[in-house]
Amino acid sequence: MNFETNLKKLENLLNKLENEQTSIDESLKIYEEAIALSKKCIESINKSKGKLEILTQELNKIDFEIN
Repeated sequence: MNFETNLKKLENLLNKLENEQTSIDESLKIYEEAIALSKKCIESINKSKGKLEILTQELNKIDFEIN
């Protein structure tokens, strides 16, 4: 799944916790799933950040001449 899908699922889980009455067991299950999705989102962000840093380094190596 991609970042946007995971983020949307995470938002839905948080809304469920905030707006619905759930048992403690169900709340813990939702919380556990939310933590797993959060980790996936953070991994996606870090991967993208790494790619941006590499691209920026490559861009900085280019010698631009403005005439």
